[in-house]
Amino acid sequence: MIAIIITLYLKGNSQEEAPISEDKPGKPKLSKEYTLSINRSIFEGINNDSLPYKISAENVVKNSKNKYVLNAIKGTYTLIDGDISLKAINGTIDELNQLVILNNNAQIEYNGIIFNSDKIKLYLDSKNIESDTPVDVNFENSNIKADSFKAKNSGKDIMFEGNVESEFDLD
Repeated sequence: MIAIIITLYLKGNSQEEAPISEDKPGKPKLSKEYTLSINRSIFEGINNDSLPYKISAENVVKNSKNKYVLNAIKGTYTLIDGDISLKAINGTIDELNQLVILNNNAQIEYNGIIFNSDKIKLYLDSKNIESDTPVDVNFENSNIKADSFKAKNSGKDIMFEGNVESEFDLD
């Protein structure tokens, strides 16, 4: 389910009405000088295990047939063992491949574990999460830093790779 408010951005005068033509009968098409932008949008769905997700964005622009560019992202993705909360400055959703990519100050929190990176990929159907950019993980006064990570099996298996540093507070 996508968006409530739709705004047309005009390259010229914002008071003009957007010319809409019909490329094929019954299929309206905007002129190329206009961009369709959807504000305060919510993407909701379920994965293969019928577990729900809800991702909201302050602004969404359709990039291609099944891909959307998002700004100011917040969301929740439910797994059997708990919810994943996510946020980022921007990112993309690929509906066909069930892939969410969080960019710029990307953060995922799962069962008290907080993953911070510049880019985090969340595969909605497989429930895998990964980042090929440096990651900083915080949990229970402990910290792990690495060049990349992969979380599989609904977050039960987390692997860190490259320059892994850890500091554990066992108290």
